[in-house]
Amino acid sequence: DGLNATGILVVGGTGENNGLINVYGGNSLGIAVDGGSFDINGGTLLVGINNSNVGVYGIDNSLINLNSGVLNTEAGIALYINSNTIVNIKSQMNISVGSQGLFLYAFDAPNTYSGKINTDEISNVSIGTNGYGFYYGGNAGAGVETFLRNTVIGTGTLNFNMDVRSVLVLLDVGIGTQQYLTDLALNESNIGNVMKINGSNYYNYGVSKGNLVMNTNANLDNDNDPYLKSLFLSSSIDINPGVTISGTRDNQDFIVQENYSGTPGRNEITINNNGTVNLTGVNSYGIVVDFGVINNNAGGIISTTGDGGKALAGINGSLVNNAGSIILNGMDSVGMYGVNQNPFNPASYGDKKIELYNDGSIESLNNAEKVYGIYALNTMVPRSDSTVTLTGNSNIDFQNSSNAVGVFAVNSTLNGSGTITVGTKGIGIYARNSNVDLSNFTMNLTGDSSLGFYLFGDTDFTATSGVNTINIYGQNNSLYYIQDRTSSVFNQNFDINVAPGASYLLGFLDNTNYTYNGIATLEQSGIFVYGKGSRITLGSSSEINSSGINVMGVFVDGIYSALGREVVNHGSIKLLGNFSTGIFAENNARVLNDVDGLVQVGNESVGIYAMNSGAIENLGEILIGSRS
Repeated sequence: DGLNATGILVVGGTGENNGLINVYGGNSLGIAVDGGSFDINGGTLLVGINNSNVGVYGIDNSLINLNSGVLNTEAGIALYINSNTIVNIKSQMNISVGSQGLFLYAFDAPNTYSGKINTDEISNVSIGTNGYGFYYGGNAGAGVETFLRNTVIGTGTLNFNMDVRSVLVLLDVGIGTQQYLTDLALNESNIGNVMKINGSNYYNYGVSKGNLVMNTNANLDNDNDPYLKSLFLSSSIDINPGVTISGTRDNQDFIVQENYSGTPGRNEITINNNGTVNLTGVNSYGIVVDFGVINNNAGGIISTTGDGGKALAGINGSLVNNAGSIILNGMDSVGMYGVNQNPFNPASYGDKKIELYNDGSIESLNNAEKVYGIYALNTMVPRSDSTVTLTGNSNIDFQNSSNAVGVFAVNSTLNGSGTITVGTKGIGIYARNSNVDLSNFTMNLTGDSSLGFYLFGDTDFTATSGVNTINIYGQNNSLYYIQDRTSSVFNQNFDINVAPGASYLLGFLDNTNYTYNGIATLEQSGIFVYGKGSRITLGSSSEINSSGINVMGVFVDGIYSALGREVVNHGSIKLLGNFSTGIFAENNARVLNDVDGLVQVGNESVGIYAMNSGAIENLGEILIGSRS
């Protein structure tokens, strides 16, 4: 059990074992043979959980006969041979390799493997789940087939029994070295007649910290596709232009990559998609990284059209960039998804931040329901470390969907521009305990009963820079809904365009203390803000303007608190169309038009109206038209 220990050492002589040898220390050898011969005629050789341990070590033309007994490698290396060492395996020998163990390391030098495994009988080797068969110091291709053919020799049969998720050949390609997918097709007819590979759902190749280049198509429904027959861990992957990845099964994932302990940074795991990924099954994921980088580049397409699908997912400090196209269709599917950590396997690396950057398009197909364009769920870091950025090229188009959400942000910071379009009962942006700052932004409400902005809790909203536009086409739409705010900042300058026959409410407040300092222009049949059990303060720089008919500035219903008033106006309300109302209060709501407040309405209109025990105090100016 000690470190750097050797159970039996033979130098230039002979040896035999039929007893028990346990190798559980680090950098230790069970049996070491240097230029001699050794017979295992029974007994048990156990190689423990340390990866640096070796069961049988042979060099310098040694001869090792595994006649009978047990060689069980839980981790570490079962056979480490080079320099023309030969290992004979007989039928009575029971060899098994467990998780993270390796059957054979026979490396002399680059492209040189002089050690041999010989069998003249029917012999067996079992590779368990997450175990490895052979080490090869290079890329996959014809060289691996030649290595296997020349290494496993004899007149008998070596049954290589592969468990689920075991790996036949561990490729040591070097950190970041490119491995092409076209070279990962293993032709078993080229490995000779001695070794027979048995099992299903195992991997032909395993690579750690490599760089897979997908230069040909992959069919995820074909279990024998070279991509599915290869295991890449903590690796970067590039999907070339013109390459298509397709799959129709449920719970199907294309790429899932995790970083590693001691990593120098998230760029170690970089996924570049320049091809097309099309997954149609339920709960399928396109690309997932844990503390890595995803680039869906211009021209790249990610389509996850089944229920619960996620196109791009970043975990634990990952950066997710979309400059291409994302297509959704299933219920509860997400285009770009960010969370702090994997709840089932929290990593020791990473910083738990969220960073989602959209410079491309996210769209839904016809009749899609409850899809999300961008979803940032932060529960572990400051909101400044959970960011969603929308560039001027960002286009989230869910006009063909119902109950869809363009951006869903919790404890996050949302900045940017671009366009969001939602259909019936859709929400453009849902922000909870977040900061939202938009400029040169366009929101299209194309269906009925849709909502532009749902602002919940401690959320501040600013949209005062550039030209910000709201286009309203359907019935009973609302620009924003603010809920449960003790002090809310909502500054915006939106140009509002209303299609003929459309109707809308600019804002709905629920149990919120709300201050407005922006400029709003209303079209006909519009209401600037409705407050239920809320307090509304219009600041001195605020302006509410309209020349349309049947417009209302502020509607308050009920009391927010025993002290103060439900509406205080320090700004300007100018509703110059007919049949309009500046401020309406009911159910004990109280209104103050302060000394710097102005309320102006057109003909057959009302400046300030209170009913059901509402109260009005005017210290400012009220201007009304005829018959008003």
